[in-house]
This record gives sequence, C-alpha cells and structure tokens, in this order.
Amino acid sequence: MNSNIEEIAAQIRNADLAYYNSDSAMLEDAAYDALKDRLRQLAPGHDVLKVVGAVPSEMLAKAKHAIPMGSLDKAMNQDEFAAWIRNMGFQNQMLTVSMKMDGGSVALEYLNGRLIRAVTRGDGLIGEDITANARQFQNCPGEDVKIAGSPFTGFIRAEIMLLNEDWKKADPDFVSNPRNLGNGIARRKNGEQAELLSICAFRAHFEDGDVIAGTEADMLVLLEAAGFTVSPWRRGNVGDAWRFYEETRAGRATLPFWIDGMVVKLDDVPAQISLGERDQRPKGQIAIKFPAEGARTVLRAVELTVGHTGAIIPTGKFDPVQLGGTSVSNALLCNWEVIRALDIAIGDTVVIYKAGDIIPKVMQVVTRPENRIPVSEPSACPVCGGPVGRKKNVQGGESVMLYCLNDNCPAKLTGKIGRYLRSLNILGIGDEVLDALCKPGEGILPDMDAGSRSVKLKSPADLYTLKDDPEFLECLPLGDKKIRLGANRARKIIGEIEAKRELTLPEFLGSLGIDGLGKRRVALIQEAVPGRMDTLDDWLSGKLGGAEFAGAAGVPNIGPVLNEALVANKSLIQEFLANGVVIKATAKKSEIPGAKSFCFTGASSVPRLQLKAMAEAKGHSVKDSVGKGLDYLVMADPHSTSSKAVKARNLGTKCINEAEFYTILG
Repeated sequence: MNSNIEEIAAQIRNADLAYYNSDSAMLEDAAYDALKDRLRQLAPGHDVLKVVGAVPSEMLAKAKHAIPMGSLDKAMNQDEFAAWIRNMGFQNQMLTVSMKMDGGSVALEYLNGRLIRAVTRGDGLIGEDITANARQFQNCPGEDVKIAGSPFTGFIRAEIMLLNEDWKKADPDFVSNPRNLGNGIARRKNGEQAELLSICAFRAHFEDGDVIAGTEADMLVLLEAAGFTVSPWRRGNVGDAWRFYEETRAGRATLPFWIDGMVVKLDDVPAQISLGERDQRPKGQIAIKFPAEGARTVLRAVELTVGHTGAIIPTGKFDPVQLGGTSVSNALLCNWEVIRALDIAIGDTVVIYKAGDIIPKVMQVVTRPENRIPVSEPSACPVCGGPVGRKKNVQGGESVMLYCLNDNCPAKLTGKIGRYLRSLNILGIGDEVLDALCKPGEGILPDMDAGSRSVKLKSPADLYTLKDDPEFLECLPLGDKKIRLGANRARKIIGEIEAKRELTLPEFLGSLGIDGLGKRRVALIQEAVPGRMDTLDDWLSGKLGGAEFAGAAGVPNIGPVLNEALVANKSLIQEFLANGVVIKATAKKSEIPGAKSFCFTGASSVPRLQLKAMAEAKGHSVKDSVGKGLDYLVMADPHSTSSKAVKARNLGTKCINEAEFYTILG
C-alpha cells in the first residue's frame, strides 16, 4: 500500500513540475485531479496535498513574494459547493463570482504607478522574475497606474492568459494547450512571443499588505478603472452564484479564452480574511470546477503527423463517440511523455474529452487488455524518413516534443507555406491543394504540356509564380482520384495571391514564420524607433543585432536572435522580391483617414480585449491610459467624476459609453 501511495505522490510531483515550470503538461486537469483524489483517499495527510505550485526552476532569477501566493480549495459539483456554503455559514451572505481563467498566476509590483517587478507563483513563497517579459504583455499597464486617483504603490495579482486567437498564432499545430504554452512563453529568457500574452487581474494590495477595497466587487471596479482587464464577474447571493456558473458552463465553448471553472468569494474582504487559511488556501474562497465531459471508447491506432516546426504529433484513432454534440474519432496524444504518463497502448479502453471544449484529448485509461500494442516512439520521421530528436527547451534541457531534424522535410515546407497563407488570409489553398503543389510526383497529368511540369512550390515565395502557368494549376490532380483542380478554382486562387502581392513590412516580415517576429512585433518595433526600421534594408542591416539598438526597439533580449533569423531568411526574402512582391510603406495610424484613439475603462458588456480588437480592426488605435492626443475614453458612465474621467475632460478627450463606441465604429 505504501509503495502505491508514494508512486501516486511522485506522479503528482512530476506533474506539478511540468505544469508550473514548462510549456507542456504531463497530465490533463481531470487526470491530475483524479490522482489527487486517490491520494486523498489513501493518505489524507500526505505532504504533497499541502503543496502550492512547484519549486521554481534554475533558469530565471528567483524573487521572494512580499505577499505569499496561495491556491484555492475546489468543489467538483453542486453538492460540494453547497457543503462549503453550509460549513462556512454563507447561506445569507453576498458573494462575488468570477470566471476562473485557465492560465498562470503572477504578482505585479508597482511603485508610484510604475511596474517594477513581475514574479511567477513558483511555490507560493518564491517565484521567478519575468519583469522584462511582462512589460511586453498586451494589456499589462506599465506606467501611470492609479488607484482611486493616486499613483499606485503595491501589488496586483493576476492570471497570465494566452487568448484563443493568440494561441493559434503561437502554436498553429496546437501541440500545447494555451495554459501551458502561455506559462512557458512567460518564462522564456529571450522574451520570444511575450507580446502574445495578456493578463487578467483579480486582487490588489497596497504596499503595507492591506487590500485596496472592502469588498471583492469594489476591488474589481477599482482595478478596471486603473486600466486592468478583469475576469467577467457578478455579485449576488448563493442562487445567483450558481446560476452564473450554469450560464457560463453552457456558453463556455464560445468564450475567446480558456476557463476551467468559477471562483466564488465572500464579498466582504475583511470578513473573508478573518476566516484564515488552510494549507495556503483561503477558507473564504473556493473554485468550482467544470466537469470534464468525457466518453469511453477504444484506441484502435495512432497516426503520426509532422507540423511546420517539424514537431511529430501522435494522434489517437478511436471508435467514434458523441462528445459535445459532435462525433469524435480522433484525439491528441500530445507527445511521448504524455503517452508514458498515461500508460496508453493500442487496444486500451480510454476516456476522451474536449480540452477547453475545443481539442479532443485522452483523459485516462480505463482498461488495459493483455493483447494491447505499445505506442512506440518513432526512430525516423514518418514523412521524410529523416533523423528525429529533441530540441533544447527554455531550461536548457530536452523538450518533451520529438522533432524531424531534416530541414528539407516536405512537411516543414507545407507547414511554412500554410502559415504564410493563413497569416495573410489567402484563401482557396487548403491542405489537399497544398500537398499536391508541394509533394514530389504530384501535379502532372498525362495530357499536360511538358512546359507546365516545371512549376512547383519549393518555398512560400513560389506562390507568386503560379500566375505564370495557370494551366499547371488548372490541371493539378487532387486526392487519390486525381481530380483536376479546374479553371474556376485556379483563377480564384491566383486572384487571392495577386491581391497580396503588395504588402506592408509588418504583413511581409510577420508572415515569414520567424519565431518571435509576428506582424504585431514588427509594428511595435517600428513604433519604438520611429523612422529607423521603415524599410526592408533597415531590417536586413544588422541593426537589431546591436544591444543598444535592440534595447531602444523594445527587444533587448531577443534582438540578436531576430537579427540572426532575418539573416538566415535573407535568400528567401530576395526570392520573394525577385518573384514580384512589393513592400509598400506602412501608413501611420494618424495618417489613416478618420482614425481615432480610444482608451477603455470600467465595466463593459464584452471583454475589454474584444473591444480593443474591434477598434484596431477598423484602423483605430487603443491606448492603455489617458494622455494628450486621446480622442475617446470609453466608460460605463460618461458623466462619471472619477479621476480618470476628470483628467480626460481636462485634456479635451470626449467621454463616451459603449453604445456610442459602436456607433463610431459603424
């Protein structure tokens, strides 16, 4: 019995280390919770059950938390929630309920309104310093943060998020889930992709440790007024809390971010604090987890695919089952660390579920028959037959992912071209067409003219040569039946490509697939050093390799890395230009006809990040704080006398409500 207990405890410790200190989890939440429940039954007092977070890795500088960061007890269903309410005597108390964002916790320290430090949760007492990365987060206020009109000195607790749209940019192959990938990005030493992350704040303390408000609801209002994004929330009684849980659970799949439950807190903060803690978990708060909707099926086979980065991804093939209203027969197995941790083999009966209501994954193995077939790790790339291996991760060790090491692997080529097409929204070239354009031996029918046989995609730049031989595209054989693409589809595809022949620098460079250099990063660098990175020659000049210039451009840690990548892609860039791609000047936002600037504060009917995206999609700019030149401050009550509203009016900024904002957008 003791050996079984320690085996379970070791699995939990390893899962904690992977969860908090890497960008890939060994176990999904449901399987992890099941392990903890099992240990709780066998050894309720085991030390592992008292642990919060995990010991920080040795990669980043350590930092001690001024205010310890704890965790939350969990309720897995309505009965457990009702028991907590009854035990705590909260039947007639006001509660604040918010969505439990599925990310990584961070403590932000401010001095006179300026962000001076950001520290991960770590083990709750000591975390890792990620300040340089936090300054790049999309919505992390860095300057002029005020609480109730005064420059803020104190601590903000928040959750680091990778929104669904940014998850697709960071990981087009969906190798990692957004929670673990976001945690990994936040801890990267080189700051790569940090600009894709967002934060969601939920608690604030002054420097002496006192909270900034007497109720949870007032605290969230003050945080929003200070420029922070907060999780959607409500204040009400026990019935209101459960109704919000049910409403959120029903609409969870439509949210632009991952959540894994709801957080319920006694609204009266002093009363909540007076209840104390148990194992670094406040008694006056609880997380209600969403049940993982699962279905039993049998693993029949494992298919290996290769993503555009070369990552070899195992996907399980199952007997079809109904899950979330759809028929599911495939589920990600992620990597061989997960396969080993689950001890899964072909022939096993398993439970699968939809992670974040999006990606089907295996939750657990139910039965293991004697004739089960192990899922072996490949010794060669399943696409090209080339060598495979593991890359170095951010800690300097081996990654959990297995990669094809052949630079000329066709899967990498189709992935790179596919990423370019998606980035520029070039339509009409799906996987079937792209495979036919790239794979050797495809694209030739017996009755085709010999001159058409030379057209072949060997790089994204070759897309711009398809117009020179439309017959090749028209006769392109698709699928096993070798059905021709046809003149109409060929004409539409060429039209889509030609429409993207003239590109701005952010569009062009941000679509090349260079790690850490997306369209937004290019634009941010241009804004940071006005007039100094406005031409392609500027980007290929080597400027970013210099420490001083990289610092000025806002990329002190990754400037040299980006510079090396640009040099490595120089021949590809020249190929684009030779094929007729034209780099056009980027219009400054102030030069876009009718462009306005907006700042959002306070409560809104949709998440603030969504409002920001709507404004930017129309060519407008969004600022994090009120300052000179701001056109509109969008708030719930335009007649508010808050310090931010007063400052805006004094600067000539018009205060408007959300409905007026929509009217301006048209």
